Amino acid sequence: MTKKDNKLHDVNFDSILNEAKQTSILNKGKRQARWRTIVITLLILLMITPVAFLSTLMYYSFGNKANDYRDVVISTFALTEPNVLIDPDKVDNVIHPFFSIDYKMDLLKTVGAERKWIGEYDTTFTINNLTKQDKRMITEKKPEIPLLENRMLFHPDAFMPYSREGWDQLEKLPEGTVSEVYFSLTDTYKPEEVKDLFNDFDIMLLWYAVDTGLDGQMKDPSGDNEGVYLPPIGYPAGMQSSPNDPFSKDESNEKQFLQELKFIQQHEELATDVARAKTLALEERIDYLDKNGIAVYGIVATGPSKELLKLRELEEIRGCRIGSIDFWNWNKESGSQ
Repeated sequence: MTKKDNKLHDVNFDSILNEAKQTSILNKGKRQARWRTIVITLLILLMITPVAFLSTLMYYSFGNKANDYRDVVISTFALTEPNVLIDPDKVDNVIHPFFSIDYKMDLLKTVGAERKWIGEYDTTFTINNLTKQDKRMITEKKPEIPLLENRMLFHPDAFMPYSREGWDQLEKLPEGTVSEVYFSLTDTYKPEEVKDLFNDFDIMLLWYAVDTGLDGQMKDPSGDNEGVYLPPIGYPAGMQSSPNDPFSKDESNEKQFLQELKFIQQHEELATDVARAKTLALEERIDYLDKNGIAVYGIVATGPSKELLKLRELEEIRGCRIGSIDFWNWNKESGSQ
């Protein structure tokens, strides 16, 4: 190898070393830049998150939004879910940064003499929107989209399928059981008349389905949602023990029923989402009730299965459907209304 070749070899080797060194420096710079970006991002998030959390807390506190959303959910259940209530004393909420709030609520149902926990309802609000809801029931699974065939209470003007099915099921239930039964009436009656009608039976009335002028058709009167299921509207038959319940002992349930309807009307889009419906048609229904007063076309009752079967002799009942069934937990005092 000549001296010239040696020089060329040294130059090429030095060039390769320089390129490798430059590549190493560039890679090191990229890594440092990447970590610098990560650190800056984390610092920004650490600075923004407390501000966002505080802003969210102020947002839901201002104007009592957090309590309003909770109350709308509780009232909507009481008005649209027969014999399913939210325990107002066991509502947990968690506020998250970036204007989000979660609620976790216990669902209760009365079967026989006992009010039992039947599941949970979780919901998330972001700004003014219900962005997530999850209902987990241990006793029954209600359809996500309510349909006519799932309906339990029927107005006198509405077609009622399987009107004898409930009686046949009650006949086959053994002694020593209690049941939840949905009774559809042949006409509409004032709440006092309903109480008198069932007064001689050892049962407990739980929920009244109220005639709102639309229940015979069971569809949206506007025509925008033609053929869409219209949920029943009603209220608990008895006073509730908790002072936080929308139906407390302060006033009659009839008066509180109208007040709660007008309250959820102020948040109708939210209430409609909670009720798993396309529409609640609250304006038309409230107008009808203001003009015509409260009349009941269906009830939910509970008691000994064989005692409920005796109601078959009443000509005012057109049919029934069975809800939940449980082992005996009844006593004579339980049926006081």
